[in-house]
Amino acid sequence: MGLLALSTSQAQDDEPETVDTIPVAPLDEEDAPHSSGTLRLEEVVVTATKREASVRDVPSSIDAMSGEDLIEAGATDLEQILAQSPGVTFGSTGGSEIRQQVVIRGVTASGTVGYGGTTTGYLFNDVSLVNPSVAGAIPGIDPFDLATVEVLKGPQGTLFGGAALAGAIRYVPNKPELIDTFGSLSLGLSEVADSEGLARHYTGFLNAPVGDTAAIRVVGTKRTDPGSIDDLTTGENDINSGGNTQARVIGLWKPTSRLSAEFMAYRFEARSDASGSTDNPNHRETESRRKETPGETWANLYRSEVEYEFDSFSVTGIGSFLEKDSESIFDLTAFWGVEDIEGTKVWQLFEGHTEQTTAELRLVSAEPSHVGFWPLDGWDYLVGLYWLEAEQVFDNTTSATLTAVLDPLTIEVLNIPSDLSADADETAVFFDLTRPLGNHFEINLGGRYFRQESIGYIETSDTPDGVTLEEGGFNPKAAVTWHAADHIRVIANYAKGFRFGGFNNNPLNDPDIEFTYFSDEIQNYELGARTDWFEGALRFDLTAFLIDWINPQIRQSSQTTSTSYINNAGGAQVKGVESALTTLLPWNFTLNLNGAYVDARLTETFDTSRGTAPEGSRLPATPHLTGSVNLMHDTFLGYWQLSSALSYSYQGESNNEIVNYEKLPAYGLLGASLSLTRLGLVTPNIRLSGTNLLNETVPVNILHGVAATNGDLNYGLLRPRTVTLSLGIEF
Repeated sequence: MGLLALSTSQAQDDEPETVDTIPVAPLDEEDAPHSSGTLRLEEVVVTATKREASVRDVPSSIDAMSGEDLIEAGATDLEQILAQSPGVTFGSTGGSEIRQQVVIRGVTASGTVGYGGTTTGYLFNDVSLVNPSVAGAIPGIDPFDLATVEVLKGPQGTLFGGAALAGAIRYVPNKPELIDTFGSLSLGLSEVADSEGLARHYTGFLNAPVGDTAAIRVVGTKRTDPGSIDDLTTGENDINSGGNTQARVIGLWKPTSRLSAEFMAYRFEARSDASGSTDNPNHRETESRRKETPGETWANLYRSEVEYEFDSFSVTGIGSFLEKDSESIFDLTAFWGVEDIEGTKVWQLFEGHTEQTTAELRLVSAEPSHVGFWPLDGWDYLVGLYWLEAEQVFDNTTSATLTAVLDPLTIEVLNIPSDLSADADETAVFFDLTRPLGNHFEINLGGRYFRQESIGYIETSDTPDGVTLEEGGFNPKAAVTWHAADHIRVIANYAKGFRFGGFNNNPLNDPDIEFTYFSDEIQNYELGARTDWFEGALRFDLTAFLIDWINPQIRQSSQTTSTSYINNAGGAQVKGVESALTTLLPWNFTLNLNGAYVDARLTETFDTSRGTAPEGSRLPATPHLTGSVNLMHDTFLGYWQLSSALSYSYQGESNNEIVNYEKLPAYGLLGASLSLTRLGLVTPNIRLSGTNLLNETVPVNILHGVAATNGDLNYGLLRPRTVTLSLGIEF
């Protein structure tokens, strides 16, 4: 599933043994490389089970996309990455790493894009980027020099904890290699529709051995965005310009064949001059902005890993420290319906800081167990211990000013700070076991015992000692795989998802907002078939799923103060089916065709901030139909390799809320890419790529203003058409 590459295999049993040689350029054009042998689809390797495995062998649903393929297609952020993953939707107000929402398989009870309440986990390698108990920033990882971006569908709590209720997005970096020195450099310019400027990007990495037993890999990217939204009131154009810078260093030390140690340091910085939201659903412009809305986010991540391989198992110890900081302003003037009162401005300042430390120790089998007792014999196993400690701060200040007709007199009518902090501790033990049952069946069992304690404090609270939430339990999973034939596998699985409770900030003391909200869980059932045909030249997969959501956490926006908060209410059920077809076609073409149907509805009536939602109401931000098609082609022109791709993705119509909703229209995104690479020791390349080529301008998110004052709607729009020309060199 996802974007798959090709591999060439020689089906010759008597092929002579080869020896290492020094590569040289061909003497003439006739010696330029051409493929021969039998073409088949490559086995994509993932580490979603905390060990390497073919994506075809993992008994859960995964869309795996290589970082190289994503860069080739011009994808640089989540909105573009997830366009290729059926059953997954993305919403954002733009300009902020924390005002975005990813919905996997319809598991969301609010279309409101805001702080906290995510049902999707975000992981860099195996480090969670999501705060455990209060809202916080989630860095947007650049796909450059990533091995894969894995979209894990269904609960991932057994191996990754309470941060992945309905699924997870997992970024996996390329590791250092001990053999060779190699790297790449590229620079590019992008024409952005509705913008007066050009986007720029600079990327590069270097892999270098250090002696015979160590290596280092250094990666850096810098991207600038010229902005595309115009302020009609001030006459300022492209107000939402911004950019991000990312740097990563990974060191590897392998003194023996059994012992290895790895250390990573990662830095992320992002800024935006404005939120990117508009008051117009059809044009990238706004006329109700009364306050500048800049935002910035940064994060530091440090991770170390030590592994020792014994004959029959390996022991791995991992430690990480994540520090995040964010600051952004949200203009509430139009939300409160007072933009026509001259000189009036209302806004909220959001500030967050998180320090999170984790440790993990796990034992992984290298071969099936041999204990001489049949029920315990023949298992591949993984067992582990996990510990987390997090300090989180989420401050929210609401301000308003009145400027008299005779400037410069300014009257401050509101300045209310509200400082929320929370400390969280979590411990867990987890396991994942796999065993064949006869010649045609395989069973997979897993579980996680956990306990978390969170203590929340708010400066204006009557409980200075804080409020404590204690939660614990067991997250099980089970799967049975039937190898019906060499090319057909049928998989049935069950998994429980769990999400911890947490704390709300309430800067205006809204009586409808409770300080605490509690945990929720889902029961996920799947039945699917994975099939391979024509000696690996065609794959077709089909998966049906049923999800029961119990005590869901609902992110809402107060209709009197516009404050976002979370509470628990009701229940929901999601039914759906996903399909994926990948096949090789004549003349070196490859076709990927993915699709999903999702029906997500309430099973209980409950009251929301916008009214009563009856049983059977559709959950928001969840189209019935999503899908994508990708046609790729590779050919050789002498020394040159020419690669091209054409893609189209579709999102059906959905609602922005459960009740009293606005329609989020259906849309399709057309993309294309063309690259030319000269093969050799030094590999120059030129790449042309385009996303949203038809420049669709539709809202992917709609926020309602304060009902009591007839506040305006606020829209987050699709990224505009972006056409990028880049030059690079690999060496």
